[in-house]
Amino acid sequence: MQSDRDSFRKTVWLATVGGALTLAVLAASAAAPAALVPSPVRIPLYVAFGVLATAFASLALSGLLVTYRDLRNERGEIDLFDRLNLPRSETRLKALPASKSRILALRGLRRMLGAPSSIVGDRVRVRPLPEILATLDSGHCLDALPFMPEMARFCGQEARVFRSVDKIYDYGGRKDMRRMSDCVTLTGLRCDGSAHDGCQAGCALLWKTAWLEPVAGDELAGSSEPSPGARGFPGLVANLQRSTRSRAPDTYSCQFTALVKASSPMSVRDIRQDFRPPIAGNVTTPAFLLALASRYFNWIQGLRGGIGYLTVRPTAEGSSLRVDLGLREGDPIVVRSREEIAATLNISGRNRGLWFDRDMLKHCGRQYRVHRVVERIIDDATGRMLTMKTPCLVIDSLTASGEFMRFCPQHDYPFWREAWLKRADTDVTPGPLESRSS
Repeated sequence: MQSDRDSFRKTVWLATVGGALTLAVLAASAAAPAALVPSPVRIPLYVAFGVLATAFASLALSGLLVTYRDLRNERGEIDLFDRLNLPRSETRLKALPASKSRILALRGLRRMLGAPSSIVGDRVRVRPLPEILATLDSGHCLDALPFMPEMARFCGQEARVFRSVDKIYDYGGRKDMRRMSDCVTLTGLRCDGSAHDGCQAGCALLWKTAWLEPVAGDELAGSSEPSPGARGFPGLVANLQRSTRSRAPDTYSCQFTALVKASSPMSVRDIRQDFRPPIAGNVTTPAFLLALASRYFNWIQGLRGGIGYLTVRPTAEGSSLRVDLGLREGDPIVVRSREEIAATLNISGRNRGLWFDRDMLKHCGRQYRVHRVVERIIDDATGRMLTMKTPCLVIDSLTASGEFMRFCPQHDYPFWREAWLKRADTDVTPGPLESRSS
């Protein structure tokens, strides 16, 4: 939006002027006689003004990057963070030859920097079901994380590590980050809700590293050979199935409802949560630096009362708008503009109770396909099955980037109201992040 970019440019101008004045003072101090600037004062003075000049220069550069990102988004191009992080997309990782993987080639360096045992791009195989069950307690959990019935069918299947899950976000409780350990997600493996009365959230399955084994070689095994899955173990799967029901009526337990128990508190000032993702390969170095620059710029904008990057200001009066387009799975759609979406949101930034997240603004003007209509999900706080009064949509292959949540690696599906979408006039090319990526 033009008003946003005007605010960005004002900050860039102020940073440029501030940097120039700082350098001028620094140069004058260097040329001043010793009587005016004594020698013991010079070095601390140079350091202080040097740091200040660097801060101004970094702010100006960050502002230019944010302005460029905003222009790209307005043109309907892929967001720059997502563009720079394309090598870590599921599509790219699935087709990744290990012999050519830059991630894997740097495994030794990443290990020296503290990378976990499984890093992004590693080729792994899900262990046989009896081996996994041997790691579980009486509640079918390992470190309080359940192994769910939906996961049994993947036993014996090979995949690549998609994300190292170093933390999770507590959606249903304190709304903060919590530490996870020895946990990853795998490319393409999501919960289908089959053991939880058809829950449609489609959460990424969390895998303890004890449930996986490394696989040598360059290529993933072909799909012509089906994985052993849970065949031959109907009794074991039945036991897992019974564990999905809580004691309270009409409530369920799953990985999503157990996240708080399976994690530990983490201070918001723990900067390790920012550096673990690039070390483990969750984000590329350019994407990581861009995200830090954007965060720094938004912080300064907040201090001076400016507009932060990717901000939506609700303009709806009274109750939020309901739109019924009759969209179904596979329908091509276009995400509406920021102004159109703002007009559907009430003062709390919601449309009929559903929050619109700023990470979703990255996709305004872009074409996708409907993945599914969501009507039933399990509430992570209570475990109860919720039937939505107003169904929402999940968009094909579009997940939360985690950029604005300290690189949170959950990659949940954002839920979309039909009011935020419109039918596409033309067909949609496959691969929303792979297409129009220039």
